[in-house]
Amino acid sequence: MLGFATGEEACSIAILLREHMATLNNPPQAQIFATISTHGRSTNEELQSVNSELSHRVSELERTNCDLKNLLVATQIAAVFLDHDLRVRNFPRVAAEIFHLLAIDVDRPIDHAVSRVDYPELLNDLHSVLKTPVPVEREVVDRVRDRHFAVRVLPYRNTDNYISGRW
Repeated sequence: MLGFATGEEACSIAILLREHMATLNNPPQAQIFATISTHGRSTNEELQSVNSELSHRVSELERTNCDLKNLLVATQIAAVFLDHDLRVRNFPRVAAEIFHLLAIDVDRPIDHAVSRVDYPELLNDLHSVLKTPVPVEREVVDRVRDRHFAVRVLPYRNTDNYISGRW
């Protein structure tokens, strides 16, 4: 038997033939020849190029993410990143100590977190910064540990300088 087809068709035909020949007592000899057309080869090369570029960008993002995590750890800044609905997006370990945050608190409203600091104006300050992108600065106190903190509430700006969250 002799047949010609494109790569996908040849694969489908080969599977069907193999399944059918397995049911025969005395199967005939079969060979399938497949070629990739110039268009298919070109598309494959383009996909490989795009995949390589995406892999490079993923590596860059991983490095940048790692750099930012190391910066937050090294500076001991208790930043809590919130989305537009005041839900927790991300936070370093030092912030978890002040706000009693756990990994399961991501996507939960910040007002569900129990804070060690006396900061009754927190929600008002967050809403204020959301309405007018003017930072709010305060000093707050952890009365149990007698520690003072400088708080700065800032809008969260994305790469296009669009405000998409705060703190």
